[in-house]
Amino acid sequence: MKNWIKSYWSNCLSIAAIICSVVAICVSLPSAPELGIDYIGVIVGILSLLVTMLIGWQIWNVIAIDKKIDGKVEQTSDSLTKSIDATKKEMIDYIQKANEKSQAEIMASLLFLQGDTLLLKSQYESALLRYLDIISDIIEKPYIENYSDAIDACISKAREAKKLVNHNELKRILKVEKRDSYLKALLKIEGHKAIDIIIFLRGL
Repeated sequence: MKNWIKSYWSNCLSIAAIICSVVAICVSLPSAPELGIDYIGVIVGILSLLVTMLIGWQIWNVIAIDKKIDGKVEQTSDSLTKSIDATKKEMIDYIQKANEKSQAEIMASLLFLQGDTLLLKSQYESALLRYLDIISDIIEKPYIENYSDAIDACISKAREAKKLVNHNELKRILKVEKRDSYLKALLKIEGHKAIDIIIFLRGL
């Protein structure tokens, strides 16, 4: 639609310019039978030529402005597209991290309840490992923050289970790789809150 309007006005202006030129040529022809110079006709012809040039210049300006507008529109469209894509990516990342954080919180709660259940059933070895799993998840996953209270609660429960475990049974079910991962997480706790648990695990 826009291209059609531009073409329509360009054609109209071109036709008008041609008509003005023809009229100017006709007027500039000698009106007297003798071959003398018709100064009025010459002046009118020059003015008509100038008008034609001005009209052509205006047509050129319109075309140039349209091209600039098209370029600006395309540039703005590209900028908006990039901005929308960046915002969409940020939202997707935020939602993904929020989902991972929610899943980690739910899993930590379930493990804590499972640890309490195992503790009540006198399955102290498994209960200890559940509490250590929670501590490891909270510390090792970067999107879980500000869970010092949860860590303190797990350390307290782990100490309770540690006092009642059967060392031989714990050695049997605790793999070396898993023990090392627990130690790695426990060493990151500030204030050496879990130093007694670290010493206990190293002694297995």
